Amino acid sequence: MNTRDGTMPRGGRWVADDVVETLRILGTQVVVFNPGASFRALQDALVHGGPEAPRAVLALDEGSAVAVAHGYAKASHAPTAVLLHDVVGLLRGSMGIFNAYCDRAPLLLIGGSGPLRQAARRPWIDWIHSARAQAAAIERFVRYEDQPAYAEEVVPALVRAWSLALSPPAGPVYLCLDQELQESASPAPSGREVAPVLLPGPPAPPPDAAAALSDSLARARRPVAVVGYLDDRPGAAQEVADWAEEQAVPLINAGVRLGVLDGPADVTAVAAQALASADLVLFLDVDDLDSWLGHIPAGAELWHVGFRETAGPHWADIRHRFEPRVRDVRGSPLWAIRMLQRGAPSAERRRVWVQRRQEAQAQRSAWREQAAAACLQATAGPVPAAGLAWALEQALSPYRWCLGYGGRQAWLGRLCRFRAEGTYYGHEGGAGLGHGVGHAAGVALARRHEVDIVLAWVGDGEILYAPGALWTAAHERLPLLVVVHNNRGYGNTRTHARHMADRRGREQADLSTGVEIERPPVALCDLARSYGVHALGPLAGRPGWEEELREAAAYVVAEGRPVLVEVMGDLGSR
Repeated sequence: MNTRDGTMPRGGRWVADDVVETLRILGTQVVVFNPGASFRALQDALVHGGPEAPRAVLALDEGSAVAVAHGYAKASHAPTAVLLHDVVGLLRGSMGIFNAYCDRAPLLLIGGSGPLRQAARRPWIDWIHSARAQAAAIERFVRYEDQPAYAEEVVPALVRAWSLALSPPAGPVYLCLDQELQESASPAPSGREVAPVLLPGPPAPPPDAAAALSDSLARARRPVAVVGYLDDRPGAAQEVADWAEEQAVPLINAGVRLGVLDGPADVTAVAAQALASADLVLFLDVDDLDSWLGHIPAGAELWHVGFRETAGPHWADIRHRFEPRVRDVRGSPLWAIRMLQRGAPSAERRRVWVQRRQEAQAQRSAWREQAAAACLQATAGPVPAAGLAWALEQALSPYRWCLGYGGRQAWLGRLCRFRAEGTYYGHEGGAGLGHGVGHAAGVALARRHEVDIVLAWVGDGEILYAPGALWTAAHERLPLLVVVHNNRGYGNTRTHARHMADRRGREQADLSTGVEIERPPVALCDLARSYGVHALGPLAGRPGWEEELREAAAYVVAEGRPVLVEVMGDLGSR
């Protein structure tokens, strides 16, 4: 039976039921969405899928839905499903999809579509929301897209999409399901058996390449490794840390994930200094080599192991500059580490190792003193980033906590000790604003029973893009601490305004136009309370503001609910 008129007897099985059952078999734990008529059958199947069906998580807009799924996927090490309404929902979520694509987050995007059969369309709405080749809107920044035409094609397409989402380099995939197709009878009314998909592990580098890298490392006196994406499996960062300590290879965290544990090998604090004297630099799956190459001597040997060149054509240049000096090895960085020949490092390498470690520890101590001083000075005015990071470290230190969003906030990385996996989840990847709170909420949704607090450090411009993610955090009662460092404007734009005025010899009398979010200011605490989130602030310029941060952290732990704290920064600062 494969009718499309919805007249199957009550209690029958539908294609939408097959989709939900397949998601369950594949291990999908949550499905995040903002509701839309084009996937009403899928929503119905979720509601009636029984206790083992993936859990439905409601977001107030598609951008927030994708952001929540993005954070959840990174924290759970599993693909997370998102339902997207046809055309408008897809377009609203597209910036979040781009962020996830840049950040290699495995999202399973399922889009509804108006009926392809024109006779089945409702007047007006089904016509403007029935796109030809709907995936064309995002096809250049997803790993795979498909639109099955018949009921028997849906489950195979779903399994294929799921497997490709996880294949390195991981990323979002998109499956478009026509509304009539979702609502048609299943080709197997008694249910379909879907065998669990066993994905092969990431491919190992070629043995000859691993041998050549081993030889180069053995000769190197001052090697350094810059760590980006590691294999998405528990224990990967610890393996790299153990190898680095054994072989006296300093490690630098590129910041996309917690690839470098805070320990003897971590010299991120003196990254530029370590690279400046390196004779070999090993990049472990780092997309952005440009940020590091300027610090490396011209004669240094450069290696890269990973997947930055394997994803096919890109709509945006996310692979960055091609550098012919870099010897590129395709394959898993973790497998490469395992394949390297081990031997006792030279006395010179050990000496440099100890020196680098001492320099990094001294730099961390200097930063701590600077941040503590900034914290004390903040009682007289706005709170600088260094002072806020110091106060946050003190407030959070009694608890099990992780950074759910804010990897680009350098002061947190300088002060906080990220010693274990699952304590640092970086940022959105594509620098698209409005992602931070949703991303951190997704991390909190995945880790709510493992940590006391998930921290999101965002700016006012960031949170005003998509404040609706606060409602999802409140509705789900997530242990989320959102700290908004409010500079009442766009600090990056102010920096560019100064730069342009200087270059052109112009007066800098007005740097507020198109920069400052003032006249009127936004009452961020009132905004948070309107979504059901407890809020404190604004904090600045008075004694005891650090104590209020500690109160906020204690509230999250005691109540198991989100809190927003507004902290005033320098006007227009970053």
